[in-house]
Order: sequence, then C-alpha cells, then structure tokens
Amino acid sequence: MLAQKFDLAVVNLIKLKPLIEELGQYDKLLVNKVRIAVCQKYKTEALKQISLLQKNRS
Repeated sequence: MLAQKFDLAVVNLIKLKPLIEELGQYDKLLVNKVRIAVCQKYKTEALKQISLLQKNRS
C-alpha cells in the first residue's frame, strides 16, 4: 500500500511541475522536500510532505 501511495505521490509531483512558479514560498519548500524524499526513496517522508502540501493548498 505504501509503495502504491508513493508512486501516486511521484505522479502528482510531476503534474505539479508546471504550477510550481505560482506556488507560494512555503509550498515551494514542501515541493522541494518531497523531491528530496523521493530521490532518497524515503516513502513515508515524501507522503508526509505531500499531505502537508495538500492541506496547505486546500
């Protein structure tokens, strides 16, 4: 289940790429933290940051 959520988070991050310029500074920080977590394969951390980003965007 974690791997499936991680894969979905990666797909969502790729979709966010064109919108990054419109994001606020805090959101950009979260996106960068997600990118780092994805690159380091820290699935739990990536999902946590995605969750924070989603809450902030709502």
